[in-house]
Amino acid sequence: MNDIQIFKSEDFGEIRITEVDGNVMFCLADICKILELDNPSKVRARLDQKGVQLIATHALNSTEGGNAMTNFVNEPNLYRCIFQSRKPSAVRFQDWVFEEILPSIRKNGVYATDSFLERSIEDPDYAIGVLTRLKEERKLRQEAEAKNIQLQESNKLLQDDNDHKSSVIQGLTENIPLTDMRQRITQMVRRAAGDNFDHAYVFLYNSFENKYHLNLGRRMSNRGIECSRKSIIDYIDKDLNMIPELYELACKIYEEEYEKLSTKWGKDLSKARAGRWTRK
Repeated sequence: MNDIQIFKSEDFGEIRITEVDGNVMFCLADICKILELDNPSKVRARLDQKGVQLIATHALNSTEGGNAMTNFVNEPNLYRCIFQSRKPSAVRFQDWVFEEILPSIRKNGVYATDSFLERSIEDPDYAIGVLTRLKEERKLRQEAEAKNIQLQESNKLLQDDNDHKSSVIQGLTENIPLTDMRQRITQMVRRAAGDNFDHAYVFLYNSFENKYHLNLGRRMSNRGIECSRKSIIDYIDKDLNMIPELYELACKIYEEEYEKLSTKWGKDLSKARAGRWTRK
């Protein structure tokens, strides 16, 4: 059995079961509902994590949306869940699973009750319909799992790319003089802004204030400094000593301009090895 199947009981409701590498796995959320264990997360924490696995289930229930992933547990962990339950019917639930469901799965490859087998013999089309639906569910689940793996790989590539860009920016920031940083900030802003030069600077300064929780206007007013484009960057440079932070932020905001200008800047990088954040 390689598909998730829903097994129903008048006494216990529904439980989803599948098989992974020859091991029968049970849906933890369904177990907790049947056994009246209120917090599946706490129950999971008390289980052997080697016997817990996330499995895509959206093929079974479209209301879950997207590539829904649900925890499934192996037989030893099912025992642990039953032991945690104070519900009187927990023993009967255990009997149903171990005396009826599991023997049927191991014998027939699917959960096949006597009534199912009898009806299948009398009406082969019924059995074909059930197995066809299982096949379709398996295909949908495999597609969901493949998409999930692809998404994880894409996220990893994106994170690696972002980490690389951050390391490049940090490396350049640590090896150029402060006056060069100021000049480069101006070049990136001018290149990005076009005719909206002042607006681009306002956006950069606002982003700087938000990131570092500063109010530049109030601070400068308290010092009796009139706010202007040049006076603000002078204040960030000489009073706050935060030009490296402003430069790094500008590189990230104006990433496209930074990448285009970095080739030119790289030619002059060897001239800036005198020290970290030192003024010419």
